[in-house]
Amino acid sequence: MSRLTTLGSVALLLGLFGACDGGSTLTPVETDTDTDTDADADGDLIGILVAPEKVVIPQGDSIQLKATGLRGDRSSSDMTHVATWGSSDASVAEVSDGLDNEGLITGVSTGTAKVWAEVGGVRSPEVKIEVTDAQLLGLTVEPKDITVEMGGSTQLTATAAFSDGNRSDASAQVQWVTSDGHIARLESGGLLKGTNPGSTTIRAEWEGTKSEDIPVTVVGSAEPDLKIKEIEGEVAADSITLTITVENEGNVGVSEAWVDVYVDPASTPVAGDFGTYYGNIPYVDANGEAEIGFQFDVSEGAHDFYVQVDADNSVAESDESNNGLGAAFTISAAAPAGPNLTVAYFDVITDPISLYYAIDIYNAGGEDVGDFWVDVYLDQPSEPTTPSNGDEYKKVTGLAAGGTEQVDFLLDTTCAACKSWILIDSLNEIVETDETDNVAGPLTVTSE
Repeated sequence: MSRLTTLGSVALLLGLFGACDGGSTLTPVETDTDTDTDADADGDLIGILVAPEKVVIPQGDSIQLKATGLRGDRSSSDMTHVATWGSSDASVAEVSDGLDNEGLITGVSTGTAKVWAEVGGVRSPEVKIEVTDAQLLGLTVEPKDITVEMGGSTQLTATAAFSDGNRSDASAQVQWVTSDGHIARLESGGLLKGTNPGSTTIRAEWEGTKSEDIPVTVVGSAEPDLKIKEIEGEVAADSITLTITVENEGNVGVSEAWVDVYVDPASTPVAGDFGTYYGNIPYVDANGEAEIGFQFDVSEGAHDFYVQVDADNSVAESDESNNGLGAAFTISAAAPAGPNLTVAYFDVITDPISLYYAIDIYNAGGEDVGDFWVDVYLDQPSEPTTPSNGDEYKKVTGLAAGGTEQVDFLLDTTCAACKSWILIDSLNEIVETDETDNVAGPLTVTSE
């Protein structure tokens, strides 16, 4: 299960409402469920999302950005070709407004610029564009396992890792390859469509670099079954962070599943009721799980929370009665809860001479944290414990509540069927509200 993609889905919604970069990844949006959906095409536009959210472009290369408009009823439309595009520094990153090239970014010179799209006076958050001369180290693809119904589709994401430590969504830059186009077809941008029942593999390729092969199963008859498995609450002063686990007990994966949070509902919400806060999970595989997080202010005292998946009833399920779950938490005006460090993402890129580990660390607690160590254990049969030293380690110089930090390791070694682990705060120097979620693994690593 990857938390990176689910956290990112909330960040996409954040972008529509003008959230800032940085540690606001898990801050949700409050919706207006009374929006007039019969307004003119742009009159009910409440936000514009530009994707990818962060882009790294090799100097001289180009990438196509996409602008999506979001309305109050959660409907969306592609506004790439009707938006007006702008760049903060065209000498670094030039964005086209030309016919049929709207939103096309070209990396002119090394450096950083910001790009935005605007429609009818509604402007998107700025997207960071970094033009680099760094070397492409490798590619990873999410999801790792895919089950799709014949005629159905799933959006894939390719992430590129560069030698300067940067990572970027490269879904629109890579070439997508399937080993059997009769079973699954891939479109530019990473949209996978199931064409006939069977099994195949897919991968991403860019500048001679290939991702690992991702298994794909296409089934002829499928019924997903989504449910809320668990609601965890991290309480701070006048606020709460909810981490919600969604599971799919069906035999086919589900793309784009909405999750709604209701605060002190007068009655049990039903399908069609929009929550106070909501987010989107990009994909939940058959018999798989995914997590999504929400962080928001709430008054002191006891509160009831209800969480519902597929509130808009857009997914046809085998059981529509098990999509909701309730929980109660008491909010205190006392001092904030402490930090809680977790591994949000853990993956590896291999080549014949090296291993590149990519890690995202998230502070799910209600308090900032000081310096701590992160260790990677190359090959260990059992889960590492604190205090201990890994094969490689790095210091993180502080992490704000709700913030995410990227930590990467490049090891000049190879490995055959190794079991690798990541351990946060390996010397046990930080007092956390939850000391049980600092480890991730095992990740089976086999050098190519």
